[in-house]
Amino acid sequence: MKTTTGKGISIVFALLLFALACPINGMPPIPHMIRGGVERIDAQQRELVVTNGHDRAVLTWKEGTHACCLKPGDTVKAYYRKAPGSYVISDLRVPSFNCCN
Repeated sequence: MKTTTGKGISIVFALLLFALACPINGMPPIPHMIRGGVERIDAQQRELVVTNGHDRAVLTWKEGTHACCLKPGDTVKAYYRKAPGSYVISDLRVPSFNCCN
């Protein structure tokens, strides 16, 4: 099977770009999930600590996440992604939802 020089250079260039993208976090973030109880919530610093039998995660949130409705002891299911220096909540689900007004 013959390849032209231009096609070979294109393939090498594409492989080089892919190899460079992987170690420098050029790939999309991998979502993670934790299910457990709320240990602590700090609205001023936007921190939510979720624990279960074997994991403990300190999560942060951005504007628009309704974490004010939570209190210690509530059961939650949080989807988060790793960001530089923190874990940021992308989706927060509460089975028994009683929101503050």
